[in-house]
This record gives sequence, structure tokens and C-alpha cells, in this order.
Amino acid sequence: MALLVVDNGTSYLGALKDITAPFNPMIVSWNDLKHVSTRDYEGIILSGGHTFAIATDPNEFEQEMELVKSTPIPILGICLGYELIGYTFGAKLEKLPRKEHKIISITILEDDPIFNTDTHITVFENHSWMISELSEQLKPLARSVRGFEIIKHVSMPIYGFQFHPEIIVDPQALTIFDNWLSFVHGDLK
Repeated sequence: MALLVVDNGTSYLGALKDITAPFNPMIVSWNDLKHVSTRDYEGIILSGGHTFAIATDPNEFEQEMELVKSTPIPILGICLGYELIGYTFGAKLEKLPRKEHKIISITILEDDPIFNTDTHITVFENHSWMISELSEQLKPLARSVRGFEIIKHVSMPIYGFQFHPEIIVDPQALTIFDNWLSFVHGDLK
């Protein structure tokens, strides 16, 4: 399987490289995406990042938003990538009163092929924005006391994780990520 990882300036690129290493990912900076043909990949990961916020600087992410809207390739957005997916499909983003940088528990709301886990999972978060309201194009799969944690597009192969599965605090979070990789490979439907 060939994976494209779009680096949005994440602090956790090393950890993301580690968990995707078996798939020999191609890592490209968000501002170099126009030089990449996505046809060569089976899956795309949009990383987290802290350089820009999608809600305040959408012009910085035009290439990624176009990719999200137009590609048939499965996409996973992590943190900023999750917010970018939400923004692209009309979700409402809200700046948090203070940055979330902690381990939290999330609750699975709906069965999905990426889950084969308990109803509660412990995950690591590091973000300043959240999706406060989903559009009709997105459905919630998991939430925390703070809000939506996992979303999925209703008809496209697009998932978003508000948390960082590459920072492993609970093996179940990594299992969800691995299940997404199996979905990309066609092993899950």
C-alpha cells in the first residue's frame, strides 16, 4: 500500500512516520501538495499542525480543501487535518478558551468498520480549535465531554480524528488507526 502523508507542520511527524513506516509513506509539506499526483496513492493522511488555523487562514489550505472535495482516495485527517475536513464540508469551528493538551476519554457513538474496541478509548489531544457543529455531510462516530472526536463523511471515504493516534496512550487508539489502514487497503468495508 502506498500512503501520502501531508505534513501540516505537525510536532509529531516522527511518531506519524513510525506508525506508517510499514507502508513506506511519501511525506510532503502542505505547501508542496500541488507538485504531487495523488493517483499514485491508496490513502492520504492530513496531519496536525500549528502554523496556521483553518478557521482564520483558509487560503493557506486551498490545495488540501480541493483535494478533500475531489479525490476518491480514502483520507484521514488528524487534529488540524480533522478540522480541515470539517471546515471543507461546512462544519462550524470554534476556538477553545485554552489549548487542550492532555489525555482524555472518548466514547464511541456508532458502530463502524474502523472500530473493534470497547465503547471508551483513551487518547491524546493537542489542539486549540474544535468542531462545535457538524454539517449534514458529516456524521459523528465518537465524542468526548469537549465535543466531536471522530467524524466520517456520509458518502465519501473520509474520516477525521480530533486526537493524535500517533501518540499512543491506549493501544485501542492505535487499533482504530490500523483499522483505517485496513479500510484503505480494502480489507474492511
